[in-house]
Amino acid sequence: MASMKTERYTPACTRAQREVEALIGGVVLKTIGKAAQNIALTKSGLVAKEVYLPQCGYTMYYHEREAVVDGKDKFDQDKRKLNQPTILFFHGITQRSEDLAGFIASLEIPPHVRILCPEQMGHGRDIDNRLRSDPDNSPRII
Repeated sequence: MASMKTERYTPACTRAQREVEALIGGVVLKTIGKAAQNIALTKSGLVAKEVYLPQCGYTMYYHEREAVVDGKDKFDQDKRKLNQPTILFFHGITQRSEDLAGFIASLEIPPHVRILCPEQMGHGRDIDNRLRSDPDNSPRII
C-alpha cells in the first residue's frame, strides 16, 4: 500500500504582512484597472456624454459610439444616420456604464451600428456627481 503523506499548513506571513500586501496590491490593482478600462474604452469607441432633461431637471449620463456612415454630402449622411441600427446595453446593479467597454470591444460590432450605454440612476458618474454636489447626502459612518 502506498502511504499518504500529509503536511501541516503553516502561514507564510503574519497578519501585518497580509494587510500591507493588501493595501499595496489594492493601489496597484486600482491603477492597473483604470488603465485597462481606458484601453477598453478607446478600443470600443465609447465616448462619455451627458444630456440635460429640463422637464424633470435631471442630467442623464451615458456612453455612446456613434455610427459611421458613408455619404457623398452632409444631407445624405444625416439621412443615413437616422436609419442606422442602434444597440442599447444596460449595466448590472453594481456596475457603471464604462464597465461594458471591454465586453463591447470583444463583440466586434460593425461600425455602422450605433451603441448606447446609459448610466443607471445612482450609479457611476450619476452618483459621483450627486455626492459631489450634495455632500450632506453622502453616506456617513457612525
